[in-house]
Amino acid sequence: MPVYFLYSPTLPELPTIDNISQTSKDSEDYYAASDRPTEQTGIFTEKDVCLILNIKKAKWYSRWMGTIPDSKGDKKYVMLTTVSEKVIRSKQIHWNEFIKRNIDLPTTKHLVDVEGIAVLQGRFHLVQELHVTESLESRLAMVSIRGETQIPMHLSEVIQLMDGILDGMNVIHSYGFLHPGLSTKKIILAGEGHIKLYDFCLAKDARNVNIFNKSKLSRSLNNFAPEAMYRNEYSSPADVWSTAVVIWELLTGKPPFPTGQDGKDFDDLLAITPVETQVTKYEQLKNKLLFQCWHLPCPLRPTISELRESYTKIFDRFKEIAMRFHVVIYTLL
Repeated sequence: MPVYFLYSPTLPELPTIDNISQTSKDSEDYYAASDRPTEQTGIFTEKDVCLILNIKKAKWYSRWMGTIPDSKGDKKYVMLTTVSEKVIRSKQIHWNEFIKRNIDLPTTKHLVDVEGIAVLQGRFHLVQELHVTESLESRLAMVSIRGETQIPMHLSEVIQLMDGILDGMNVIHSYGFLHPGLSTKKIILAGEGHIKLYDFCLAKDARNVNIFNKSKLSRSLNNFAPEAMYRNEYSSPADVWSTAVVIWELLTGKPPFPTGQDGKDFDDLLAITPVETQVTKYEQLKNKLLFQCWHLPCPLRPTISELRESYTKIFDRFKEIAMRFHVVIYTLL
C-alpha cells in the first residue's frame, strides 16, 4: 500500500515582484538523491532556506543546492528548482500546478522525494532530497573502459535497474506526468541496483519541454522519438520510445541507433531499428514487446504499463527458475 505525504497544502499567494536576477553561469547537469525517506512536506520561507550553489541555469529553469532545517533543527541539504518568470507568465510551463501534483505523488522508492515548497523572492521552488551519487550513465561507463571490463554488471543488477525504471515511469504516467529527455544521464543511482527518476513534467507541458530539450541535445533517435524530433509532438508513446532506448543500453551497453541516421521516413526507420538477435549478453531478458516500441507507428506502441507487465513476467520466471535450482547466474556486460 502506498504511503502518501502527510501535508498536501494549498499554495500560498505569491507577492508580485520583479524577476529574480540569476548571475551564475551555465553549469553541467547535476542531481542526486538522499537515502533518508521523506515523511512529510512543508512550506519554507527565505529565513528557512540557505542557497549555496547555483548548479544549473538553463533557458527556462534554475537549480540550486541549499539547506533547510530538518525535524531535529539541523541543516539538511536539498535541491531547489524553479522556472523563469518569462516561462510562467507565458504559461509555457504550468509550474504551480506541477508543484501541487508533485506533492500529491505517493512516496515511492523510484522517484526523487519531495521535501516541500520554498517561496523565495516571490517565486515557488520545488524542494527535493539531495545526496551526491552517480547516474546510470556513469554506472554503464564503469562496465567497460577501453574494452576492458572494470566493474561488471550482473544479471541480477540489470533486472533491478530495469524493474525500477519501469516502475518509476509507470507511476509518472499514472499521475499525469511525462518525461521528455529521459536518458541514462537523467537516472540517479541511489544504491546498488536502485534507481530514482526526476525532471519529469506535466503531460500538457511535455511539448514545450521537448522544444527546450531540442535546443540543447543532438537530434538523434537515441534522444527523441521521431514524432518528437520532427513534429514537436510529445505524448506517452514518445516516453515509451525513450524508455526502450534506456533498457537497450542496459542490455547491450550502447545506444540502439547509429549516429547520422535520422529515421525520418518510417521505412528508413525500420531498416536501422535494432532487432532481437542483437541482444547477446542478457539473452534471458529478451522481450519482443521492447522492439515494438520502435517497430510500430506511434499510436500502436505498447504503453509503459504493458511494457512493465511483460518484463515483470520475465523477471518472475527467471527468479522462479533460480530459486528452484538454488543457483545464482552472473552474466557480465
